[in-house]
Amino acid sequence: MSISTYAIPKTQFVFPDIEGLHWTEQSITLTTNELGLSRVSIELNTDAHGWVTLKELGLFGYTPNICGPILGGGFNPAKPYYITIDLHSNHLTLLGILYDNEDVEPWFLSAAVQSVITDLHNFVLISTMQPITPKTQWGMTTTYSTSHHN
Repeated sequence: MSISTYAIPKTQFVFPDIEGLHWTEQSITLTTNELGLSRVSIELNTDAHGWVTLKELGLFGYTPNICGPILGGGFNPAKPYYITIDLHSNHLTLLGILYDNEDVEPWFLSAAVQSVITDLHNFVLISTMQPITPKTQWGMTTTYSTSHHN
């Protein structure tokens, strides 16, 4: 298994035009195995207002019934929110053909990949976390965290 991560520059952020959402950082992670691309995840960092907006708009398949318990007692609105979304497995074959297990940046910037990656309907919410210490996070996962690749 191989994992490659690309810190997305602000000028290339995905989903930049969702009113009420302000992204502070984004990164994309590609996981491959012997069969090819097996997972595409994007981590989106926002604030409490962005998290509320995401829930209100039902982005990335969010509904209250997909959410597990919030570990650690609840979210702290003063801390950043780390939202992880995964590309739905239906899109992995196409993007896997385009990925050569080399550099993520040219792959990410290609028109064919951008047409899939920039469509928020192609992603599902996996988790929302907050930092507790530099090496520890707490938050919640969703039912998609174990089901969407099956």
